[in-house]
Amino acid sequence: MDTEYDDKTDAPVVMIAEALADVTGKEIAELPPLHDYIDCGALNQLFEASEKLTGDVVLSFTVEQWNVFVRSDGVVRICDGTDLNEPEPVFEA
Repeated sequence: MDTEYDDKTDAPVVMIAEALADVTGKEIAELPPLHDYIDCGALNQLFEASEKLTGDVVLSFTVEQWNVFVRSDGVVRICDGTDLNEPEPVFEA
């Protein structure tokens, strides 16, 4: 599942939480806290600072069975880590 955040107004951690809620069918309050899996403040700071970089920044981490990928241009992709399909690129080059 892909979602996009506005890197000027949305905090990446908020969009990640909303995307995880969508993909799991749960309310955000029912999800495990993201800070159990990643430093949320550092994640937000990384993507705020990425505006000054020349290339894309991609960060990945796992929340329960879900593989979460966040790209500095505002794309969040969540994949089911238990899905045994053929691997494919997370983001096209």
